[in-house]
Amino acid sequence: MAEVKFFNTVKYKGVRYPAHTPFQVADEDVDSLVKSGAIVLVAPQAKAAESKGDEDKSLDEMTVNELKAYAAEKEINISKVEKKADILAAIKAAEGEGDENE
Repeated sequence: MAEVKFFNTVKYKGVRYPAHTPFQVADEDVDSLVKSGAIVLVAPQAKAAESKGDEDKSLDEMTVNELKAYAAEKEINISKVEKKADILAAIKAAEGEGDENE
């Protein structure tokens, strides 16, 4: 299960969630919820990686959902970007690694 929140009140599977309230969603619903404005707090892949202790994965190897979860965990604002390359660039810039691969 992934964890998301919205900036407005939403109804998911018959339950209303107030704005800014984190709640769990089915893994297969994450992409459509993100398109509807959800902010992913804990991505399904990130939970799997945490449970395995897989912290050696580089940013370049992460999926979009893993990058979003990483950014949320590190409190990096990526709300204005959607593409993986842009998310990756925003994270690297926030961590001071922006010019490393150019």
